[in-house]
Amino acid sequence: MSGLTKKAYLVRFERANLLDAWPGKGGKGDAFPRAEARAAAAKMEPLLRGRTVVFVGASVARAFGVKIPFYLQWASWNEGWAAVLPHPSGINRWYNEPANALCAERFMRRLAKCAG
Repeated sequence: MSGLTKKAYLVRFERANLLDAWPGKGGKGDAFPRAEARAAAAKMEPLLRGRTVVFVGASVARAFGVKIPFYLQWASWNEGWAAVLPHPSGINRWYNEPANALCAERFMRRLAKCAG
């Protein structure tokens, strides 16, 4: 979606997983251990102060206390900026709407131009 090759993407963007290991299945998709995620977010949050952050998935954003009402919308957070990108899991149908997929692509391409 960013228009970058995988190699260029890996160079341009820093990435970090909130959880160290896959929590397994739960319900229709993967489990998301909220308490463990909040504890991990509390440790990670100081490292993100003053930075531009894109949370991949609403559950991850909530673990950090981010309550941005719409996907792909920037908001002031932790002395920096944050946005939430819908999680690209197979269970998330948000990307099935062509208009949503186009908005996500435009968001990522603009972000790629500014990053690095």
